[in-house]
Amino acid sequence: MIKPAVLNAACALACWVSAVSASGQVLIDQACAFAGCFSGDGSGFPVVIDGSAGTSYVLASDLIAPNRDTTLIQVNADAISIDLNGFALRGPNRCTAPPMTCSDLGSGVGINQPVATITGPHVRNGTVFGMGNRCIRAGRNARLQDLHVEHCGDAGIVFGTGSQISRVGVSRSGNSGIQVSGVGDAVITDVRVNENNLNGINAGSGSLVSRVVAADNSNDGIVAFQGSSVIDSVAFSNDADGIETSNRVLVRGNAVSANTGVGLRLGDDTAFRENVVTSNTGGTVVLNAGGGAFVNLGNNSCNGTATCP
Repeated sequence: MIKPAVLNAACALACWVSAVSASGQVLIDQACAFAGCFSGDGSGFPVVIDGSAGTSYVLASDLIAPNRDTTLIQVNADAISIDLNGFALRGPNRCTAPPMTCSDLGSGVGINQPVATITGPHVRNGTVFGMGNRCIRAGRNARLQDLHVEHCGDAGIVFGTGSQISRVGVSRSGNSGIQVSGVGDAVITDVRVNENNLNGINAGSGSLVSRVVAADNSNDGIVAFQGSSVIDSVAFSNDADGIETSNRVLVRGNAVSANTGVGLRLGDDTAFRENVVTSNTGGTVVLNAGGGAFVNLGNNSCNGTATCP
């Protein structure tokens, strides 16, 4: 953590005076991070939000990490809202397209909520870019909206049970693009995941994955676990399977093509319908390991014919 030995008193006072916006949100910027932005936050990174200054925060500038091991914002309270306000959380890491190499792997996280039982946060409207580790680590019932996430040393976004992710793009992460930690019960909609170093999306059990584009990832495009639904999505040109599921999943209305593995690798009692599956190197539709059977509900197209397994 960056803790200057001597603080400029005039700067510190200015930071405290300007700490609340006209709308009542608490402000965070690069300057105040060195002096302490508000009650409960000490000097230096990370800016620590413990809820004592309020529950709603907004960026007033980019926050720039000086090295790969610096975390920028840490959330230690429930139900915190962070509006990035069009600004960015930036670190020094850069990752090439797969096969991936990253320049500055480390322990730094853009937004870190380290306790899985904490609720939230709600993060929206900005960019998290170039962190040495994960770009966003959130707790249960998080809400992440209108975000661009790129060049993360580990997974792009990791979040807990019951979360909602929408209008988010994640690319060039050193692990999976989006990953559910815990049971799942997540809603992941209107998302793009591309050029990540493992799977595009790992959705936990009981999740809804809808209107997702998963392309050019180094393993599977979309992975969905028991009781989930994967609908109206695109899995294109991934280096393993397009869509892989465990048991009792609904797979409907997806376009799955040009993947190196199979198009659909389905678990026991999984049903699929109205999918277009074509030009996948490993085949069209196969049963996942473990025996049993999947159910073809019809109206699928496999390599240009209506005959699917």
